[in-house]
Amino acid sequence: MTTTAPHSMTRLYWLALGTFAIGTEGFMIAPLLPDLARDLSVSLASAGQLVTVFALTYALSSPVLTALTGKIDRRRLLIASMLAFAAANFVAWSAHSYVSGSQIQLNFMGVSPIQTKDFWITPEAKTFWNASQFERIDAELLRLEGVGEGYVFDTSTMPWRHRKPALCIWLKSSLESRVIKSIVSHRGRGRYSRAEYAEKIAKKDRATIELYKTLYGIEIGSDLSCFDLIIDISSLITDASLDASLRSINSAHEIIKPASAWYLTRRREFFEQFEVAVRKYHHLIKRNLLVENLSMTS
Repeated sequence: MTTTAPHSMTRLYWLALGTFAIGTEGFMIAPLLPDLARDLSVSLASAGQLVTVFALTYALSSPVLTALTGKIDRRRLLIASMLAFAAANFVAWSAHSYVSGSQIQLNFMGVSPIQTKDFWITPEAKTFWNASQFERIDAELLRLEGVGEGYVFDTSTMPWRHRKPALCIWLKSSLESRVIKSIVSHRGRGRYSRAEYAEKIAKKDRATIELYKTLYGIEIGSDLSCFDLIIDISSLITDASLDASLRSINSAHEIIKPASAWYLTRRREFFEQFEVAVRKYHHLIKRNLLVENLSMTS
């Protein structure tokens, strides 16, 4: 008669935890959907498709993958799945196509990148309005430009300081329209009144303009000679509603998307789409040097 020692339950617990994490990851995003919808300027229903598509894919692929991997050791398969899951999340985290100067600054300062929309006009953010911080951010932006291709830089200085060929777009927005967008972004529950928003945004603008004028001699907001495309979006949002905000974003995208696609690919179809957008929104476009610049480089 022989006896065997009971297997350690520790491994089983870890495997159970891994299975639970992989199976529930797609549903943990649900509480974040309202914030995602607001930040991405899409409806809550559209943002909800992140959960819907994941759930459908999980439900439809599970029986198929189970049959296909039936001969593989279950433990090894689970470990491989967890590693692939972790690798995919790392790739998503490290993807660099959109670069925000403000997010770089928050990272440098050790502050969470998830901040309220009006963070940059609060007293807490004033400590970041200094020359050393701005110089550090601009140096990082130029470094990123030098090591990669296809970046979209959402910054104040790159149109003046970029070293590689680039399409520079200026979205002109009046103070009033920016106040309205601030109110919409907080669904009317912001910490400031309309007048306070206007005062604080104008104050932040003055500080930024003065800093970049001192550092680089850049006249932000007045010297627009470096821009290929200038679009005045002030008239696109006239009331503090989400629908008005989404309409203004969609209108701007109708111009910017084909313009960027044509600049990058020079495909005829994008040129035609851009022409249609120019005719439709000619009253918004204050400068359009894109055609001239592309013909010179052809």
